[in-house]
Amino acid sequence: MQDERPPLVCAADWAKTPPAVRAAYRELVQMLRDLCAEVQELRARLTQTSRNSSKPPSANPPSAPPSPPRVPRGRPRGAQSGLAPQQRPLVPPDQVVQIVVLRPSVCPVCHTTLPPHLPDAMPLERHQVWELPPIALTITEYQQHTVCCPTCQQLLIKALPADAPPGLFGACLTAFIGLLHGRYRLSTRQTLAFLAEVCGVDVSLGSIASSCARVSDALVPIDAVIQATVQPQAHLWVDQTSWCEQSQRGWLWVAVSPRATLFRIDTSRSQAALRRLIGEAYRGLVHSDRGSA
Repeated sequence: MQDERPPLVCAADWAKTPPAVRAAYRELVQMLRDLCAEVQELRARLTQTSRNSSKPPSANPPSAPPSPPRVPRGRPRGAQSGLAPQQRPLVPPDQVVQIVVLRPSVCPVCHTTLPPHLPDAMPLERHQVWELPPIALTITEYQQHTVCCPTCQQLLIKALPADAPPGLFGACLTAFIGLLHGRYRLSTRQTLAFLAEVCGVDVSLGSIASSCARVSDALVPIDAVIQATVQPQAHLWVDQTSWCEQSQRGWLWVAVSPRATLFRIDTSRSQAALRRLIGEAYRGLVHSDRGSA
């Protein structure tokens, strides 16, 4: 590059050219080469379509050639002949809530009235329809009477039974709210709208938060059993991914064992978070790394 001279300049004139002019020429030549390479790259991008690159068809430019027509295979649409029909298996009759008996009453050919005691000429055709039952709330009212003791004049009120829920919602409705908000990741307002539109339940935002807290408290013993089962295992598969909880960034940790899977939401992805996840197994991991080192 240092001895390169313009093709129209002779060697004698090039030797008389000042070094500053030579350097400027070399910079211009390099700039021209970079621009040519960039133009070639842009031209290559313009010719990229879904047929010669990984771009989706929606990213094709207007100048892209149309996709070739599909070659008909000679088979009709839909299920092909010879394939076994794919139908939902029928449930046993003892699981059917309602049975509707359909029996011909008049012959459409000769208009003869058919008696109901005619025997079946073919096996019985069974057609089952699955439907959701109407969602109706079950409201239980506890009426607590207050009486005055005739001996000591003390006012006495009967306490609620031990199995009565602490709030306004029963165990099933509370668990359902926790399922919508926690398992299916509906927001608080989406959970509120679902309960109002589908279940006919008028719930406040604070009630959803308190219901989810009750579900979390009820799952603490189960989570403790899972943790006690996973941490002593000899082999664990551990991973983490980013997680957002109430507009705060965190990480969702998981420890998978042959017997159970443990999940943890932590504000850190450090070794301390790993230690909290796998417990005593972390010590064995540290000692194993030191021994291999």
